[in-house]
Amino acid sequence: MKVNKKMTERKMENKENEDICPTEEYSVNTSGFICDWLTCGPFPNPGEWPNLANWDTDLLASDGGETKIMPTSEMSYKSKMSYDSGNPAMDRENLTLIWRPVRVMTDYREGSYAIDLNAVFGRIAGTQRDTIIGYAFCYIESPADMDAKLKVGSDNGFKAWLNGKLVGSERVVRASAMDQNAMVVKLKKGSNILLLKIEKNTGGYNFMARFTDMKDEPLTTVKVRLPVPAKQNKTFFISDSLVYEAKVEPIPSSEIEYINPEASAIKLPDYSGTSYEAMVPDTLDIQARAALALNGLTGPLDPEADYELYWIVDFFRNPQVMLHDWNDWVQNKFIETLPMMRLVTGSDLNGQVDYTWMDVLQKSIGPDGLYYLPLKGRPWARNNAYMASVIFRADGTTTDLEDESVTQLTHPFTCNRMIGTMMFYYSLDKNPKWKEMIERMIDRLSELAIYKDDYAYFPDGFLEPNAKIVPSAESEIFKEGAMYGRLIYGLSQYYRESGYEPAKVLAGKLINSIRYHSEYYDNEGRYLTLSTMGHHPGHHFHGHAMHLLGMVDYAVAAKDTELKKFLIKSFEWAITKSNSLVGFFPEYIAPDYPTAEVCEATDMIGFALKFSAAGWGDYWDDADRWIRNQFFENQLTSCDWLKDMAKSQPEKPVPADGTSDRVVERNIGSFAGWSSGNDWVASNPDDWQRWQGPGIMHCCMGSGARCIFYIWQHMLQYDEGQLKINLLLNRASPWADVDSYIPYEGRVKVKIKQACKSLEVRMPQWIANDSKYVSCTVNNKVREFIWQDRYLALGSMEKGDEVDISFPIGERTVEERIGGVDYTLIIKGNTVVNIDPPGKNYPLYQREHYRSNSARLKKVKRFVSDKIIEW
Repeated sequence: MKVNKKMTERKMENKENEDICPTEEYSVNTSGFICDWLTCGPFPNPGEWPNLANWDTDLLASDGGETKIMPTSEMSYKSKMSYDSGNPAMDRENLTLIWRPVRVMTDYREGSYAIDLNAVFGRIAGTQRDTIIGYAFCYIESPADMDAKLKVGSDNGFKAWLNGKLVGSERVVRASAMDQNAMVVKLKKGSNILLLKIEKNTGGYNFMARFTDMKDEPLTTVKVRLPVPAKQNKTFFISDSLVYEAKVEPIPSSEIEYINPEASAIKLPDYSGTSYEAMVPDTLDIQARAALALNGLTGPLDPEADYELYWIVDFFRNPQVMLHDWNDWVQNKFIETLPMMRLVTGSDLNGQVDYTWMDVLQKSIGPDGLYYLPLKGRPWARNNAYMASVIFRADGTTTDLEDESVTQLTHPFTCNRMIGTMMFYYSLDKNPKWKEMIERMIDRLSELAIYKDDYAYFPDGFLEPNAKIVPSAESEIFKEGAMYGRLIYGLSQYYRESGYEPAKVLAGKLINSIRYHSEYYDNEGRYLTLSTMGHHPGHHFHGHAMHLLGMVDYAVAAKDTELKKFLIKSFEWAITKSNSLVGFFPEYIAPDYPTAEVCEATDMIGFALKFSAAGWGDYWDDADRWIRNQFFENQLTSCDWLKDMAKSQPEKPVPADGTSDRVVERNIGSFAGWSSGNDWVASNPDDWQRWQGPGIMHCCMGSGARCIFYIWQHMLQYDEGQLKINLLLNRASPWADVDSYIPYEGRVKVKIKQACKSLEVRMPQWIANDSKYVSCTVNNKVREFIWQDRYLALGSMEKGDEVDISFPIGERTVEERIGGVDYTLIIKGNTVVNIDPPGKNYPLYQREHYRSNSARLKKVKRFVSDKIIEW
């Protein structure tokens, strides 16, 4: 993002302060709250509250101490902290702390005067941390000598010094609120030094402060001044609980030319919820994987281009690089799934991205309601644009991407994810503007579609603003990818949630065009290879499955039983073209095809979850196997091997449209683009059929994040007091917390948080129905149960009940052929714990620890959102 680099430095008018740095002057808000601070932290504060170590330690002693501190750019402090994020690549120790400006952004100063130190210090340290302490500093410029009240709210305890005198202190565990503590103070004319020290135990971490007069009216005549250290060139800007890092407050980019640059902003939704610590089994945890995915969504972005995605990541070179090109459009997947991961985790990691993307979304909606991709200011936007062969213009003519007069483009597939994004935001904040924008988009797409008998299609090409299309334009459905089929997903979702009839009509006609008027599927739902795909060895799995996944929502909402049968047949046929034991679905359906995109696994998991939840069959165990194995094994959780790999490669210059800055760390949590049966990235460059991809194509990251949300959502089902647990994975929820000991032990604990009329827990496939080896206790007392299909019906539960279910689990050894290679697998329950031969680059299934029969425990921070979204 381009930023305004002009900064005016003002000298302090008060002579007694001529020895300190020049300062910038800011106003308090209309309620008197200070919105601009220097902060310094996080410092470690070890121990258990209230015996945390550094409450009374002067951590600024090297620079005059808490009573005399006057921050300058030369001041720095060492903060040695050990983080336990669960991922060593993201942990940081030995932080060097400096005084950093933190300012509430202009549009948020009246509503968001609390300074979220979790967000600020999390940006500095790379992760949020409990038991820490930090400082906030500013100069208060008073027009006269006066008596006043300093009022502070804090989460948790605070100390306050004014002009070197300790004027207030309270050590407490609490959520912050306005004016929790009020201290009578004397402000002198001119400059006054205010220092706060804020302690965090666990959970939230923020503060707010203001001055009032002695009648408790806001003191708005004072001004705030911050030093302008010569070496401090970054400021943290806060909008709600999100932090944007820039040299100065961001302004709209002057280089990327959006179609609607003056669009009004929509406020980001609130991701409030409850956080707490818990000791849980060290097994697959969906919230933890979502937290990694947040890094994968917000790390591989270009801050100089409005946080645009780098589409490709090349690990097989030195230095490793991320690259822009035409395919950056897959960022739409990221924009849709980012709020999903926020809802699951409550994390504000790299929260500045949300603010910028919200701005980009609004500025990219054209006057006709469609989502446009700008070309000006994005010099890479025409590189590798293999899909943009024809562009329809407003005058009815066509051109191509070589025509530099083309500056804005849209396509139904770019609008698809935006419909999903806006619908998710509407579910969060109920802002009617989202519905207005969605329906305008659907109405314009309906105008552009070409209707033939019982079906409709979009032309083979892209559209400029106000494009005119002749009815004889060729359908894209006969081309590789049939990209407009992706629109079915967004239309079907919106119809399901809103009942908007134009969405149903257009989705239904697009479905007919793909099913009955294309060469994409036969009558049984089997994938067909288009004639234009002759250079590939077979049917592209994801290219076919993704359209069908969108049809599921349509079939459910429209109660289309014929379509339902078609989808089930297609899904069950697709299972036979894979290794369904581990969930290896090849990129192309061809004998022994060696690699898989994660996109295929996400489609198939989506089918299994949606079908099962809708009562179309019982595919929970299929989903469980695929989730535990190929899917989550393809999420990048370690980076040491990648750094070693780079050292073995010949050096190459970094391309102009790329970056080599912290490539590995920024992609932790991303998903593989070309994995094999035993390796995160396939490696046999001598044989093209066993192709070595560069590492990541980020369409897989967007698909992977959405699949995490599907898993998180479908693990538990709660309806009118009836709670069902479908997948035995770790998850917190408003109704119950599930602690799974699988695969260490055949055991699951359920901690009831909300009374329910009935609790049903599904037993995995290796447990026989009516098995006498399954037992259950509630509050350490034996609980009788009955079997209902695969579920244990355990009866009603009260808040606070602790359910403990035990069942057998054992190992078995099987021989499997995956991607053309014969493997020996050791499987415990549904989890592959060993594979032979192992991979060479980043071997999968290195899980020897799971073969123990006693689960190890770990302390985690759980989060439960205040909002429940059905998706």
